[in-house]
Amino acid sequence: MEISIAPTSTLKPHEETIPEMETNLMNQIIQNKMFKHPIIVDKQTNIILDGMHRHKVALRLKLKFIPVIYVSYDNPSIKILRWWRAAEIKNKEIIIQLTSKFGFEKVDKNMLEKVRNSAKLVMLYDDEIFINNKEIDSLQSYKIVKLIEDELIQMKKTIQYIREDSLLLGSLVIKPNTLYFTGKNISKHEVKENALKNQLFPHKSTCHVFPARVYNVNIDLELLKSNKDFSTLETLVTEQLSHRLVKYIPKPCIYENEIKDEACYEYQ
Repeated sequence: MEISIAPTSTLKPHEETIPEMETNLMNQIIQNKMFKHPIIVDKQTNIILDGMHRHKVALRLKLKFIPVIYVSYDNPSIKILRWWRAAEIKNKEIIIQLTSKFGFEKVDKNMLEKVRNSAKLVMLYDDEIFINNKEIDSLQSYKIVKLIEDELIQMKKTIQYIREDSLLLGSLVIKPNTLYFTGKNISKHEVKENALKNQLFPHKSTCHVFPARVYNVNIDLELLKSNKDFSTLETLVTEQLSHRLVKYIPKPCIYENEIKDEACYEYQ
């Protein structure tokens, strides 16, 4: 990992953002007058792996530079998981409508482990499993996930986002009357290929897991807006950070009430 700054306009997101989260984050950053956490970027391609909302806020605030952690995306220690959506649904007719409209078929519940990783789209509801195995790529798969999510939101359903490792580790209790759904597994190649074409995945498609994260760099917004040249600003930021203590938190790191299956470095 390498901590630095980068010209905001040169970075390439791979996912869309959630407008409400973006606005809330922008208000927090404006109030703090600091850019608190760096985003994580593949050094070779400038693709943003984590921090799409922070990058979008930086663009909206006209920050010329943004704090980044550079990583090598090809490093096998960087994992890519999926996000699952969940929504409480008591009316079984809604499930029937969704599976029919989006081409899902019911499969034997004993096939869960097999189909969860191979199907293009998966739905879980109570003890029933539905899959869609049409020939679609990951981007198309998550566009369908977004359509299902939009329909549920129109029905006034609240959507929760659940990391895949919560399901895989068995720490998530499958609640009755709750629909869980996700798209197909996404490869690093697909992330890079689509990002370089400016074809963004819907929000909360990928969930990247890194060996470690860095928090609390707290770079002044006015500094990131300044007309200083890149080299001068990079030197200034590096010097500021070098005078601060860094606390190491081994994994699983608990930071701001979130449990991360990663180690953390927190600037004091």
